[in-house]
Amino acid sequence: MSRATAVPSSMPSGPLTWLPNRPYGENVGTNTDLVRAREGGLDAQFFSIWVESALYQSGVPGQSRQRTLDKIEALRESISRNSGDVEFADTVQDVERIVSKGKLAAL
Repeated sequence: MSRATAVPSSMPSGPLTWLPNRPYGENVGTNTDLVRAREGGLDAQFFSIWVESALYQSGVPGQSRQRTLDKIEALRESISRNSGDVEFADTVQDVERIVSKGKLAAL
């Protein structure tokens, strides 16, 4: 019997998700965490960076850009802190390699 890889379409980074020092390895009541990913049989996750629309309308040049960059860095930090459970993937081959090690592939 062959195995399918479970990958949801997208995981938006809402206001409480992927902020610095969030304990991604625990069930923290945000959109996703490693506990629920494992329980649900998730193999890979697409992460999209969501920025509050008010930042675009704030009149402060670069504020939404900076928030986006902050969230990307927070995602990288979270994955680094949980490197035994999750890795970044850039290709299908990366996803297959990471999943074969029992880790979550982050796209």
